[in-house]
Amino acid sequence: VDKYGVLTINADLYIKENGHGVLPKIGERLWLFEQSLKNIKKIVFTKKGLEFPKNATNWFNGYENVTEIEGLELVSTKNVTAMRYMFANMQSLTELDLSNFDTSNVITMDSMFSGMTRLEQLNLSNFDTSNVTNMGGMFYGTDSLIELDLSSFDTRNVTDMGYMFSDNLAYETNKVKFRNNIDFTKEIEEKTKPNYYKLKTIEVFDFIDEFELNFNI
Repeated sequence: VDKYGVLTINADLYIKENGHGVLPKIGERLWLFEQSLKNIKKIVFTKKGLEFPKNATNWFNGYENVTEIEGLELVSTKNVTAMRYMFANMQSLTELDLSNFDTSNVITMDSMFSGMTRLEQLNLSNFDTSNVTNMGGMFYGTDSLIELDLSSFDTRNVTDMGYMFSDNLAYETNKVKFRNNIDFTKEIEEKTKPNYYKLKTIEVFDFIDEFELNFNI
């Protein structure tokens, strides 16, 4: 971490030192200590060759002052199965583009973006969620989102959607775009557990070959 708060993860150096490009799990991030997280304002990945570990749980969780992640599209996610809390509590990040993420093997995405209170733009346009079973709390507390396009989402295997949209964009825009070939209303009704928050009303109407769901909580 330099004096400007930039954490640079050099692909060539990392591979040379470790003999592979698989980044460490959260508990093995030897270049950081708990007390230095707040000092980091930007994270930079330099080039291709790195990949997130199979268990990427909490990987960026705690970087509360980071305002930019540069080169994230260069890091492979093809082998990741767990993205639980991966970006949780990144309270200073306003934009996040994950359109290059390969999520075809991911099983858990619960609380993936929870607590990202300043996030205004989130690009999940190419997300493959066909193997995901848990989306509980996925967007919890993202109450600055302008809109959320989930038109690529396949939730047929999801069994838990509890808290998925609690305290988020519903208070700002009431707009979520979803695929029109899936009855998301039914999905929500069946997969939101009784002890979680209740959706009081759901209005569904056509929106350019998609559904736009209004959530009034």
